[in-house]
Amino acid sequence: MLAERLPSQVTRKALLWVTTLQAHIENELWLNWANNIPGFQGVTYGFVPVAEGSRANGGIKQFGSYVFGVAIEIEPGESPDQAIELLRYENIPFACVFNRRLAELHVANPNFPVGTGACWARSQKRKIQPASDGVLTAAHVVQQARLRGPVSMDAPGLWHLGDRGTCKIDAALVVQTGCIPSGTSRLPIQYHPIGTTDVFFDGVGTAGTVHARITHTITHPTYLSGRNPMRVFFDKYGVSGDSGALIREKNTGLGVALYMGRELVPPFIGAPATMATFEGVAQHLGQAEYVLQAELSI
Repeated sequence: MLAERLPSQVTRKALLWVTTLQAHIENELWLNWANNIPGFQGVTYGFVPVAEGSRANGGIKQFGSYVFGVAIEIEPGESPDQAIELLRYENIPFACVFNRRLAELHVANPNFPVGTGACWARSQKRKIQPASDGVLTAAHVVQQARLRGPVSMDAPGLWHLGDRGTCKIDAALVVQTGCIPSGTSRLPIQYHPIGTTDVFFDGVGTAGTVHARITHTITHPTYLSGRNPMRVFFDKYGVSGDSGALIREKNTGLGVALYMGRELVPPFIGAPATMATFEGVAQHLGQAEYVLQAELSI
């Protein structure tokens, strides 16, 4: 976990470097990696956790178990692993971390999934059936349901799967006519989550609130297409049953993401087996809102 909250001037500097690195990667190097690395999934930017015992060389600064730079997320082969390489921008060294791993999704029962509703949502899609009002959750919570098919909910009445994200957009809308209560208000969204921001969430599997801090993210505030899944990572995580929980900023209340689960911080290549460490992972809320064309409220 990031031990101390960084001073505001450091946070601002980190944000500037994150946006600079993102522009650099996307403009010059994105196609090289996306087209040449089998299993390429995406790139995140910020404070990336590294495995216990790893050492960043070449002038890369290491802050305990974190390095600052980019992380290339890759589908693993036989086993997860991590490698740290040097990335230079304007002759300044940054870390380029290659993570080969998969997420451990936090549904309580994979055969009969149990998850958490994030917030109320009203679809703007004219042809959605059988209703446009519903509850937003993670798509993997309802992965076994068919569109318009029934979904089991704690709330009374008949519920159905109204919509869900395609590909790797982990968001879904479970609908029931007139389910949104009166007096709700629009949920404001953080379209550009910043590393080191304090956040929190409450899931049905967790006894109490999980408090965490954003570490590294992949977001595009002006390009929310479902072609590129956007993820937010945290230094804490929940338990089974928390999937779908709404993650919000502590200080502003802005919605940040839909909780998915945790991902292993892989051992570095050639390292002996050590005690496993993990980080939380979530679906960016702004992208979920855009892909489902939903108005979110709480």
